Amino acid sequence: MALSPASAFLAPPEELAVLTATPSKALLRLMWGLQGTRMRAIQVADDPADPLSPCVPYYNDPWSARCHPISYEPATVPAITTITVHEMTLKRWKQSWLEFHDNHDGVMASDAQMSQLTTEFPYNHLIQCCGTDRPPAVQGITVHASGRYLSVGDYVNTVYPWLMSMRPQILAAIYETQRYPVSSGSMSLQIDQFSPAFLMVYLSLSDDPTESYEVRSSISRSVGILLTNIA
Repeated sequence: MALSPASAFLAPPEELAVLTATPSKALLRLMWGLQGTRMRAIQVADDPADPLSPCVPYYNDPWSARCHPISYEPATVPAITTITVHEMTLKRWKQSWLEFHDNHDGVMASDAQMSQLTTEFPYNHLIQCCGTDRPPAVQGITVHASGRYLSVGDYVNTVYPWLMSMRPQILAAIYETQRYPVSSGSMSLQIDQFSPAFLMVYLSLSDDPTESYEVRSSISRSVGILLTNIA
């Protein structure tokens, strides 16, 4: 997230570090998805820039949950102690729904339903259309350091369970933002790390790592626009 000169000057050192933090090499080595068990879903690549790089399990021992050594390394550069993480498709979900169903009320969709005037909706708002409900605003999750700095282990232990708990909402958001029919059991979902604060879950239609890499590259080319829209 870009800082204006004024905001950078006024921000406390810790807040400035959070706003300017980038993923560490250790964090970028994670190759993780949202299917199966956590023991199998998280891998560590030798070279995060190489889509064919050899990978080893993040969890070395399924019985003791002992982790790869990178779990002790800082998750960010510079090292910080807390950060709020957002999934980008969820962040954009409600706005995408509103844009798609705009002007449907009484025109295209017979089931379009407007809200009543309440404290939550002080003005009339579309709350249901085309058989779907208006999505909620999804908040991110805050990760705290367990030691002197936020480690890769701290990041994974907080972010991964949260993403798994949000899997149905992520699938719905992918459909709403990309208009692609998906089901909770038919697709492989992979995670791409754009920054410590923003990551994106994307559909992987093949087990071919080269194809998955091309999908990530395509997403990365438009990430600047998306970050601008959701900031």
